[in-house]
Amino acid sequence: MQYTIAESDLGPFCVISIEGGVGNSDIVELHNDIIEAIDHYKHDLFLLDIRTLKGRPELLSVMHRASGLPRGSWDPVRKLAVLDNIGHRIDAIIAEAVMRNRGLHVKFFFDETMAIMWLIGG
Repeated sequence: MQYTIAESDLGPFCVISIEGGVGNSDIVELHNDIIEAIDHYKHDLFLLDIRTLKGRPELLSVMHRASGLPRGSWDPVRKLAVLDNIGHRIDAIIAEAVMRNRGLHVKFFFDETMAIMWLIGG
């Protein structure tokens, strides 16, 4: 599948938007592309917008990839708000738990205003 990543520096935080399609075989490349986008900025607050992402990888693939990440992979990130569609609520709950267990301060949202409030609210 093919996806694109767009980045925007909004001052107190950066937005990384992923559009297009992602399959199980893309998960490693996608993760590396996100880390590269994060490393590009000097911020520590990020909003990852995956609302328009199609063809999601299977949850088990995501969990397997997340559980294999070395602790510290996401060190530049103080807080990560992930903006997703409500239709992916169950997967988001599980993914959030796995990511938190890997030491990332992350929260999934289905409302952009709530995500931004959490991100910059302290």
